[in-house]
Amino acid sequence: MSMIFADLLKLGHDGCGNIYVGELKFLLPGTPDYIIENLYSHHGRKPEFQSQYSGIRIDEVRWRKETLTANTITRSEIYQEFSGWMSVVRNRVERFEEEGRACIDVRDDVVAHWQRFRTWMTPPIAIRNELIRNSQGLWLVEGHTRLGILQALVEQSIIDGDSLHEIWIGS
Repeated sequence: MSMIFADLLKLGHDGCGNIYVGELKFLLPGTPDYIIENLYSHHGRKPEFQSQYSGIRIDEVRWRKETLTANTITRSEIYQEFSGWMSVVRNRVERFEEEGRACIDVRDDVVAHWQRFRTWMTPPIAIRNELIRNSQGLWLVEGHTRLGILQALVEQSIIDGDSLHEIWIGS
């Protein structure tokens, strides 16, 4: 059975709009749990995701966790509607000299992880541009806060552009 992103709207969901994980695992065998939970379940019914990905054959997307340089990841394209949020997040890092890594996030565990490992706790999710447009490179699907922070940290030379970070990539 073929399944496109728009078909997620037909699936059962809880009161918060999250699609039931068990149903997704049954319909999309072989899809990593991380993608099922953090993309399809949490974002599959959201209009901004449906407007971007509704026609993608999600049963044919192959997911791999990869380790890429910050420079490669920070060149990811994004949905224009999220650019305002990205600017807000990037501006946090302007307070780095006064606040240190605490400007990255209000959660202590996230800050501690950045201090120890100099990267995010959980990888963002991207797809190859070829899945949605006729171009090369990456398209960020989920993780705009993480990407904005990484962009600002690299721009301000707090983290080296050649530093390595994990990211899920669909192709």
